[in-house]
Amino acid sequence: MTGALAPSHRAIAERLLARYPLLFVVHHDEMDSRRALAGLAKAAGLQLFDAGLSGEDAIAESKAALKALTADAGPAALLLLPFGHRLLADDGFARLLTGRLAAVERGGHCVVLTGPTPLLRAELERDCVVLTLGLPDEAALTPLVKAALTATDGAGPGQPLLDAAVAAVKGLTRTQVRRA
Repeated sequence: MTGALAPSHRAIAERLLARYPLLFVVHHDEMDSRRALAGLAKAAGLQLFDAGLSGEDAIAESKAALKALTADAGPAALLLLPFGHRLLADDGFARLLTGRLAAVERGGHCVVLTGPTPLLRAELERDCVVLTLGLPDEAALTPLVKAALTATDGAGPGQPLLDAAVAAVKGLTRTQVRRA
């Protein structure tokens, strides 16, 4: 599973396969990280629960999702909690997560917090692995740029133009490239 992955994806995949109970994935693009983690969870044989946190009370939603994960004797699962830096700032959520980590590990589950910066609490530092999901490389950017530069008649850009355009968007997220 991990052979053809980018190094940052490979590091995450290895931890998921080993069923690390708690990961914090630092990212530059929320939607891109969620897509990547969903694919990695599936490849690792984990059922994905994406908390999404679309409601007004992300803390309560996250607590409920964590309680449901640890109460269920179902298949191994990955609980994806976006905005982890905000969740860990809440004392109640941090206490609940700390108290439930043993149950997460016993169930073969993984809790993955995501966010732009890893704001770890002292009580979780020894239990959490922090990994960074890097920006897309040239190989990932080329199809996006090529699609954007392809004319409506299907004629693609010449190689010099494609190379220049890919060089111009290095350092951007996939979402930023799509918008450009």
